[in-house]
Order: sequence, then structure tokens, then C-alpha cells
Amino acid sequence: MGNYDYAGALIAGVFYGVSFTSVLASFFFVESGAHYNLYVLAILGGLGAMMVDLILYKVVRDHLFLELKELAKVLVPAIKHERVALITGHYLFAWLMIICGILLIATPLPDEIGLAFFGAAKVRISNVLIITFVLNTLGIFTLGLIGKYI
Repeated sequence: MGNYDYAGALIAGVFYGVSFTSVLASFFFVESGAHYNLYVLAILGGLGAMMVDLILYKVVRDHLFLELKELAKVLVPAIKHERVALITGHYLFAWLMIICGILLIATPLPDEIGLAFFGAAKVRISNVLIITFVLNTLGIFTLGLIGKYI
């Protein structure tokens, strides 16, 4: 990121949440942890990751699940639709999806799969923003600590 200082942390935060660039952003935060204030670095990186997660969540929730429902109507026999609706409509299914999503977002792995779990559980956008900001900020802070002490 060169001489972009803290603006680079915001940009790297955007890359932190995308599958193709999450590894590069992780290396940036490890390297920057040795040179910059970890708290500012983590907050700015968390904001950048939260912004891209919001966009990804809206795409997954609004478009991907509609297409998957149409595909399921074609592939799954009509008799099994009731069973699938019974399972996916249960509150334990929603909690399982939320827990799996939290575990995936908390890691440096790409956030798309975790956001898909949130979409399956129909989590409100305000809750997704809070969860992704906190978890990505903690992950980025941890990467910065690793860089500071290596």
C-alpha cells in the first residue's frame, strides 16, 4: 500500500472481506501492525471490511437466494418441499446458520460464505453491520498484534 498510511488500512479492509484478496490484505495488516497504531488500524480496516460485507450481504440476500429457490423448485420433488420448508423454518436452523456465519467471519477466511449463512437466517442488515464490524475489527487487530510481536 506504499505511503497511504491509515487510508491504506481502510482500502485493505475492503480487500480483507473479499475472497480473492483476503490473503493479501491479511499480510498488509500483519506488516502494518509493526509500524502503526493497532487500534486505529483495526478500526479503519474493520470499517472497510464492513462496507464490502454490506454490499455482499445485499447481493446474496436479494439475488442469490431467489435464484436458489427457483432452482430448488425444479430439482427437488414437490413432496420434499414441505420437509425442506419445515427444516429451514425452524428457529434452531436460523441459530445454527448465525453461529456458522459468525465463526466464518471471525477468521481471516473470505466473508462471503458467512454472509450467505446470515442471508439464510434472514438476519437484519443492522445486525449484520454490527457483527461484521466487530468480528473483522478483532481479526484485523489480531493480525496486527502478530505483526507487532514477530
